[in-house]
Amino acid sequence: MISPIADGAFGYYKYALEGTFYLESGILVNKIKLLPKRKNDRVFTGYIYVVEDAWAIYGTDLEVGGAQVGIPAVKKLHIKQNYNYVVSSEAWAIVTQTIDFEAGMLGFNFNGRFSAAYSNYNFQPNFTENSFDNELLSFAKNATKKDTTYWNAIRPVSLTTEEVSDYRLKDSIQTVRKSKKYLDSIDQKRNKFRIIDLISGYDYDNSYEKWSFGVRSPVLKINFNTVQGWNSTMGVNFTKRLNETGKRFSTGINVNYGISDKRARPEAYLNYKWNNISYPYLRISGGVATSQFNANNPISPFWNTISSVLFERNYMKIYEKAYAKASYSQEVTNGIRLFSSFEFADRKPLFNTTDYVMFPQEDVQYTSNNPQEPGNFTSAFTPHQIFSLNIGAYIRFGQKYLSYPNQKITVGNKKYPTMQIGYRKNFGSGEHAWDSDFVYARAYQNIALGSAGNFKYNLGGGIFLEEKDIPFIDYAHFNGNRLLIATDNNYTRGFLALPYYALSTNDKYGEIHAEQNFKGALWSKIPLLNKLNFHLVTGAKGLFTGGNKPYSEFSVGLDNVGFGKWRVLRIDFVQSSLNGKKENRIVFGLKL
Repeated sequence: MISPIADGAFGYYKYALEGTFYLESGILVNKIKLLPKRKNDRVFTGYIYVVEDAWAIYGTDLEVGGAQVGIPAVKKLHIKQNYNYVVSSEAWAIVTQTIDFEAGMLGFNFNGRFSAAYSNYNFQPNFTENSFDNELLSFAKNATKKDTTYWNAIRPVSLTTEEVSDYRLKDSIQTVRKSKKYLDSIDQKRNKFRIIDLISGYDYDNSYEKWSFGVRSPVLKINFNTVQGWNSTMGVNFTKRLNETGKRFSTGINVNYGISDKRARPEAYLNYKWNNISYPYLRISGGVATSQFNANNPISPFWNTISSVLFERNYMKIYEKAYAKASYSQEVTNGIRLFSSFEFADRKPLFNTTDYVMFPQEDVQYTSNNPQEPGNFTSAFTPHQIFSLNIGAYIRFGQKYLSYPNQKITVGNKKYPTMQIGYRKNFGSGEHAWDSDFVYARAYQNIALGSAGNFKYNLGGGIFLEEKDIPFIDYAHFNGNRLLIATDNNYTRGFLALPYYALSTNDKYGEIHAEQNFKGALWSKIPLLNKLNFHLVTGAKGLFTGGNKPYSEFSVGLDNVGFGKWRVLRIDFVQSSLNGKKENRIVFGLKL
């Protein structure tokens, strides 16, 4: 938002003196009305109260709508602040603030209020370089267990009769809602089987004992690919919450079955988390699965089903692996989270078993399941067994966080990027040429530029310590896209027009993704068009791999496309260049 007293605010607001009044101390206060020059800019409406001569804020009474904050579901935010003059420090300090909000979508409307009172200011603190760390907020462990006497002693404004009644009612309700009788009655109603559960799946909860059991319906998991044909997955799971500090475990079994290849593939897993402070997380899994050659899954089963059945384009390329895997991750210190995994996999190639398509086309036909040679319907690789060790870390520089009695909530730090570094070693295949050592790194950041919008970038690179003829599965792969839909809402994680496996490499590589979303900063200044409240977006991408010419993409588009609260569409014009060949495409994005 653009503050009405910010540098450059005259480019966004006009001001009108509505009146003046004197405080008991004789100080003159000016009531000033804000008149936004363009209503869809990131601006406030309402009033600010300015102290004469001191030019300090005495109070604010501001409103802002969903179009201004970029959240269509918000109808209105109403912000009121009051300041008092502190004689000893000759400063105006905020003492109360309320934020009322109204929001709604799909026929559901709700409202609420956040209230805050500020006291115990220290205007002459004895701060040193070590006075502050990255902890923004903390609560005493017993903060939620203090009685009425404690709160009455420190509350600057007494509770109203309505608030006292409301707190007593909520305390009584909370006591009831924790009782076994109440929880059992709620579960009895919630656990009733309904016909719709045949489609959505069924869950059974025991809230008092803190466990749940679920059956995942195969109906919502129906997909199609040319290897398995129509296929689906059915699963069962069990979760147990062990305490209030986040300790829990879950386990489950999923079975996928393909009608065309007549093959059932079961998988099982066990997850265990110790707490919500450092979030130590262990996962043990194993079974038989189909996996994309690019483990980042550049195309989802849903979109592959659409592109295959309707347009006869089978972009997803998969292989089979029987595996056993253990992975563990934990935040070892603020901002640094380590991750590791160890896997044994028995890998086998898969072949097309069906050519079903709903609308056959004479000039289009399915390709093979070989990502390197789409016209070669023989084996994509030699079957083999291999061990894989992964270790690495996510580093969030300057990470800020909130400390609750039983939980740590991280909020990041937009001044610095997040970095990922890792090392992968494949070994034990029986063929020395198939073993590999791979080192990679990535840095990404979302930079708020105030009235100029947001700038995002994502930089990545990696190198194989020795270039060898390793299995194609273990190449460095990149998230391409050949659909008219951008299936990932994060436009800096992949490419918009790159063929899925065109530049996969067993050498070194570097990639760059950059995007500027002007958030209406330019579009809102064009008469008539500014009423649409669209956001201009520009982007540039590049991929550099050993032995290939650089690949590039440049795009320009519109975000926040739609009407009213329904602004879920983004449209981009993309020009790409692959080995000197240019291509122009229109790509649609759905922000669901």
